[in-house]
Amino acid sequence: MKFDAQTMDGDGLQLVHDTKVIGSGLALLLSIFIVFNAAHAQQLYKYRGADGEWIYSDRPPEDGEVVERRVLKSTRSKPEFTITQQIIGRVVRLTADNRFYAPVEITLDIKEIDGLEYPNPEQTYRRMLAPRSETALLSLNSLENNNVPNVEYDFKYLPGDPSAEHRPTDC
Repeated sequence: MKFDAQTMDGDGLQLVHDTKVIGSGLALLLSIFIVFNAAHAQQLYKYRGADGEWIYSDRPPEDGEVVERRVLKSTRSKPEFTITQQIIGRVVRLTADNRFYAPVEITLDIKEIDGLEYPNPEQTYRRMLAPRSETALLSLNSLENNNVPNVEYDFKYLPGDPSAEHRPTDC
């Protein structure tokens, strides 16, 4: 944001916005948005082939024949990966929800743990999760010291299996 003038207002300094810069910035953002959306729109072409059958394609016919053309909008949603925490009786359960259509490798770092059994909080927990699955990661039992169970953690995830190998087929 650009300020074009400074004025004194009572005891303080007031910065005055340059509205031309703001307006031109908004216009630039709007034009980028329109171009970006237009570039991602797909076309559907419907026409009759040489033998009279209907053809649906993403390319117009080569002979320049009159066709029906439709703009297709993408309805794909961004896949998500989440970890949720539930308290069931005296057990705290961490569950991963992988909405990707691919396996996901996760690392879970326990930052703070109180009132729960966990063998080694400094150890990073690493696991592969199946595509489109919900998986119980950890079930932590409460200690008998009557402390309120608390676990704080960070996690990272990466779609894909790091042990996957490319195996091309012979042509």
